[in-house]
Amino acid sequence: MLRSSITFHFLLDKSPILNEFVIEGDTYTATTIKDIGTDIFNSRLEIIRKNVKKVVFAFEEGSIYTTDFPWDLNEEFVVTRKASSEMSFAVENNQMLKRVDFGTSVQKISGRGFSQSGLSEIEMSNVKYASGPFFHGCHNLKKIVLPLVERIPNNFASYCFSLEYVDISGAKYIEIGDYAFGFTGNLSITFPKSLTKIGIGAFSYSRINSVTFSQSPTTLSGRCFEATNLESIEIPSSFNYDMTKSFGVVNGSSYIKKVIINTNIIGKGFAKDCVALESVIIPNANTISDYAFCNCKILPSFDLPKDLTTISNYAFAYCDVLSITLPQTKLTIGDYAFAYCFKINIESLPASWTPGKYSFIGCTSIKTIKVSADISQCQGLFQGCTSMTDLTISTSSVPDFCFACCSSLKSVTITQSVERFGERSFAKTGPIEHVDLSNVGTYKYAFENSELKSVTFGKFKNMDFAFCGCKNLEKIIFNKDTIWFDGTNVINTSKKLKFVIDEENKMFKVKDDVLTGYDYFFAILPTYSKSTYTVPKNINHLGIGCTSITTSLKEIIIDSDHVVLEQYAFTFCDYPEKITIKNFNSSKITTNTFSQMSGLKEFSCSVYVSEIGYSSFQNDYKLETVTFPFPISIIRQHAFRNCYSLKTFSCPSVTSLLESCFNNCYKLKDVSFLNTTTTIESYTFANTGIVSLTIPDTCYQIGDHAFYNTTSLESVTIGKKVIRICEYAFGNSYVESISIPNNVKYIDSSAFKNSPKLKITIESSNPYFEIKSQALYSKITKTLICTIGALPELYEIPDGIKNIQDQTLNNNMYVIETPTGSFYEGISAARLIIPSSVQSIDITSLKKVFAACYSGDYYLFNGTANYSYAGDNYHYADMFETDVRQGNCTDEELTDDFKWVTSNGAKRSSNKGLIIALVLLVLIFIALVIVYLFLPLENICHKSDGDRSVQNESINIV
Repeated sequence: MLRSSITFHFLLDKSPILNEFVIEGDTYTATTIKDIGTDIFNSRLEIIRKNVKKVVFAFEEGSIYTTDFPWDLNEEFVVTRKASSEMSFAVENNQMLKRVDFGTSVQKISGRGFSQSGLSEIEMSNVKYASGPFFHGCHNLKKIVLPLVERIPNNFASYCFSLEYVDISGAKYIEIGDYAFGFTGNLSITFPKSLTKIGIGAFSYSRINSVTFSQSPTTLSGRCFEATNLESIEIPSSFNYDMTKSFGVVNGSSYIKKVIINTNIIGKGFAKDCVALESVIIPNANTISDYAFCNCKILPSFDLPKDLTTISNYAFAYCDVLSITLPQTKLTIGDYAFAYCFKINIESLPASWTPGKYSFIGCTSIKTIKVSADISQCQGLFQGCTSMTDLTISTSSVPDFCFACCSSLKSVTITQSVERFGERSFAKTGPIEHVDLSNVGTYKYAFENSELKSVTFGKFKNMDFAFCGCKNLEKIIFNKDTIWFDGTNVINTSKKLKFVIDEENKMFKVKDDVLTGYDYFFAILPTYSKSTYTVPKNINHLGIGCTSITTSLKEIIIDSDHVVLEQYAFTFCDYPEKITIKNFNSSKITTNTFSQMSGLKEFSCSVYVSEIGYSSFQNDYKLETVTFPFPISIIRQHAFRNCYSLKTFSCPSVTSLLESCFNNCYKLKDVSFLNTTTTIESYTFANTGIVSLTIPDTCYQIGDHAFYNTTSLESVTIGKKVIRICEYAFGNSYVESISIPNNVKYIDSSAFKNSPKLKITIESSNPYFEIKSQALYSKITKTLICTIGALPELYEIPDGIKNIQDQTLNNNMYVIETPTGSFYEGISAARLIIPSSVQSIDITSLKKVFAACYSGDYYLFNGTANYSYAGDNYHYADMFETDVRQGNCTDEELTDDFKWVTSNGAKRSSNKGLIIALVLLVLIFIALVIVYLFLPLENICHKSDGDRSVQNESINIV
């Protein structure tokens, strides 16, 4: 035995520590904890010099955590303690380590242990308790024997890719933690009878290929055998599932072919995505949970137990070849339970069943179905069942999308119990011969774009485009109880459409291709050949969309003091180009009366109208001229919104203009009708083509965004009684001059923002505002309201202004849009001169300030500048987040990269170079094209003898 000398260490250190370690051959024996502790420097050199391979831990107490010991050189660890003890290890990442022997005394192990090491052999037959990811990432470890252990901790041996054998068969009580053996090798394991729980992902992504369980009660957690190499599995009846944090048992296992599940409940996601699964035996199941067999692509038919009561959401979704017989007893079927199961074929939906949403969507083998169950909440129940031809419905309500896209549907039989067809419930269905809706009310787009051929209407109203786009619909039958027809229901149907009136129906009649009823005008048929229609004198009411189904009509004339213009009367009437009203029984045009008329160009009304209602003409894109000969009291919200082509609105005067009433009327230039207006509300004339504007003396407020983005506006005169000019009232406009009268008390800071050409004049006697050097400010508080027009490169804030708040000091410069960004047309307020009167200033709304000069001694500031200048009396060393310099704003030469500034303030010097490079490339390309077109090809591609000449001739031909 060799005792190590410490003489050398005395020379290196003033206070060496005498250790008890022993080195014999390539074995290092640690007799005290200090031998592997932080004082290891006394033995480190000896260990390295003598190439120690084996470490023996002979001390009775203590754990191994140190990183000072040269573990990376050792291949074997042996523990020789005599008394039973606990030992913690933290010596991970030792790739040299091959073997560990815990001996007979260590019964508890904890810590990160030997994770990420090269360990290949371990002796721990006496260990009863383990904690921590002890062997995590030991890629060479092949075998673990733990006959006495009570619990396998989380991540205990995960990512041990070579692990093939685990023995826990002798344990009396065993629980396997989360991911304990995840990502391991061709694992062979025998579970003890005392197994109580298998944690989340315990064997996930391991190559384990077989498992055998005892009958002891055991809890399976989610993903416990996910994506393994198992080919079969049998779950005893005593087992249960814990899917609270994750779900699945053998989910994603692409090799598994057979599962036998003896539990009453099939766990959530049990075999989800098992694409090779061919056999399922579930003799005791009463509940198949969510996703249990979802996406089992080749799972064929199998027997369902007679006591089955629940098939949950997505339970068999995307099982392409599944064909099973469902019990006719009480059964709950979840959402998407059999979605896109192409071979499922049921012939009835009995009253004992409770289906869910989209339960049978895409089941293309269903051909005939009789529905008796309550399906009122089953949206999209049979959507996309493209082979369905015959349908019988004996339930009160058909929900939204229920039979949509059943493209082969020919026969629909409806019993008297059916009362409602939901939104798009039969949209895009097949060539249905006839549907009897005598007792049924339909809702939005119920049969939209279907191939329905005929329909019978009854006592209920059919709502909102129920049959629009039904190109094959040629006959509508009104039975004796029919009392209403909505023209918008049959927009874009067959040009051969005709109405058949039951003899007992005294309401409707068809004459000269016009459908009327009592004093109602309901519709003009597609077969109507005249281009003009005058509403008869005996008509008092106009039905919804009364001219929406004819394509020949170009002009409508209304000349009756009995006619009332109801809501939506002409909505979606796309073909009339002109409407003339000579007389009607009202002083109001109501909500949406003429909206969505995509062909209307001219509208005139010869009688007095006091009010134009909400959205009355909205989205009449081609409307050019509107004429009202008498004053109008009010035009309500959105009345002419999106009338893009409106050029002329002729009316003596309008008193009140509400929100967005002329918004997006791009071609509207003349607004002389404002001469008596009292209110102009939000967005009233935003995005219009107004050139000149006079706000009358009767008006007291200009609402927010009222004239926003009026790029043609040149001059504005504001009436003497206007009190408020709200935010962005003239923002983003190109207005050049505005005169503000004395009565204006409030101007928002953004009222004229981004209007670069603007110049404002204010009467000198105005008690509230003053303008000087493009700065509009309060006379009373000396606070800047806003800057007017595009500011020059050198801008001096007028003396006397005290407070400049955020969003009041603005560039207001033109913005040029390019593929590489948004740029100001010129340099604005790059040099900013600030007078001594200013007490507080915020310059953050200026996109970029190059240099700022201040002549005072103190103020509060916010924002940044490249350079800051101040006089000798300034009290601080910095200003605008940069050091203060002596001098003035013109001392620094403006740099090129500053000249190219985007509208969001970011420097874009690279964009300048990029644009120049692109221009050069374009010029070079043009030059090459000219050379190619005007020079003979032989001067470019010289011919030579032989094969080359043949090639060149071919090129010339091409």
